[in-house]
Amino acid sequence: GLFILIILSSHLSFGRGIVPWLQSDWDTSFTAVHDDTVSSRNNVDLVFKALDVIAMCGTIAFEMKDAIVDDFHFGSIERVGIYIHHLSTIGACLYILNCRYGRGYMILNGLQCLVGSAIYCLWSIGHIHTFLYCIAMTVSNLFGLWLCQQYYILSKDYDYDDAFIFVLLVSFICFIRQYPVMEVIVHQILLLRPQQHQKTTMKSPSSMNATKKLK
Repeated sequence: GLFILIILSSHLSFGRGIVPWLQSDWDTSFTAVHDDTVSSRNNVDLVFKALDVIAMCGTIAFEMKDAIVDDFHFGSIERVGIYIHHLSTIGACLYILNCRYGRGYMILNGLQCLVGSAIYCLWSIGHIHTFLYCIAMTVSNLFGLWLCQQYYILSKDYDYDDAFIFVLLVSFICFIRQYPVMEVIVHQILLLRPQQHQKTTMKSPSSMNATKKLK
């Protein structure tokens, strides 16, 4: 979250705004043409590029670390899904580092997904309420799909190129991330049903006695 704020505030303060960054490639200049010298413009662009590269390489490192230390086994669908999620995220980051357009859309997508993953980790150790986790993760996944849609729309100007690769990766990642949320919701619904049935059963004798008294 902090890294997102740093990147966005940097482009607002020293660049040409957020939109040019969202649609850019790795060779785009983000400095205004009225800057003092060419060297100063190059330095600012270098800082912008360094922030994006650090964000993606850091994400790859985190995913590789999680894939190595993760308790992976084929007996659990959840563990298999999480492991595939790690591999898909690494593939998406490598795709971003070689993109020809939409660099900002994809980087922002990756960083906000990390925020969602952090919320999942806090929820799994009991530091965040289940309701807050379900809402936050769902919003993160919907925002990720929206950013992916914007990237795909932008790809029209490039004859769609190989945009479908990133779209498929992001869609799959969002599905894997949303699966535990739906599992929690279904589990809560199943827990509520016996409670409602028990309340109905408890109310039935009293209502019958009340009916007898009225008679």
